[in-house]
Amino acid sequence: MEKICIVYTHHKLGDLIWQLPIIKAISDHHNQKIDLIVRKKTQAKNILIDLKHINLIIYNDFRKGINYWIDVIKLVKIYKKNQYSHVYILDKVNKPAIAAKISGIKNIIGPGFGNQKKWLTTENILKDTDFNLSYSEQSQKLLKLHNINLENPIPNLEVDIEKTKNQNLDLLIEGKKIAFGVDSFEDYKMWYEENFIELANLLYEKNLFDYIYLICGPEKSYIAKKIISLSNKNYFIDCSNKDLLGIITAIKKSNFFYWK
Repeated sequence: MEKICIVYTHHKLGDLIWQLPIIKAISDHHNQKIDLIVRKKTQAKNILIDLKHINLIIYNDFRKGINYWIDVIKLVKIYKKNQYSHVYILDKVNKPAIAAKISGIKNIIGPGFGNQKKWLTTENILKDTDFNLSYSEQSQKLLKLHNINLENPIPNLEVDIEKTKNQNLDLLIEGKKIAFGVDSFEDYKMWYEENFIELANLLYEKNLFDYIYLICGPEKSYIAKKIISLSNKNYFIDCSNKDLLGIITAIKKSNFFYWK
């Protein structure tokens, strides 16, 4: 009996969201739910809870140095416990492939960049020039190599809004809303607060919104507060105290355009 595991090691939620069509295509190809191994930083257990084609979400670290082999051993234990027949790796990292090889998994599939190709069980791998493609484009090409049909590359996130709407009634307000993701795991990649204000002014002039949700983690709440303070506008809404599922619930319920 087949049992499918998909591994994605990048920590950014946006990158994971763009892999959702790939994950759905693999599930459809095998005609069964899949297990997904990702980093805890993605908040996948919270965000992807309502996706019907995902059976189990498992968090695992993907660290370097001395912790590298600790994480390999953890993956081996996960693989052996669940007795997977297939492991799909949606990025170039070696660790999940090494652990799958040690675990004796018969079907280890990945892009095959660098040393990863040595640990795979397939010769259908991407070309070295494909390394310059986006992560989503690499995964789409990987599906083609393995004759897995992808109906639509655009992500669609299923959310049961009834579960969380009562905790987020303050976000369910009338009018056109957009959202700015104003923080980042890497501080050097963040915009200055003045840039968000300038963008908001330009969009407001075009009558594209009535309110803007400012999305950031609680530890970066000072960014949302500074934007609100500097702009002196009442259309910004601080969402630093909201979890992402609550914000997505508001997005689905309010039928607004989402900007990030």
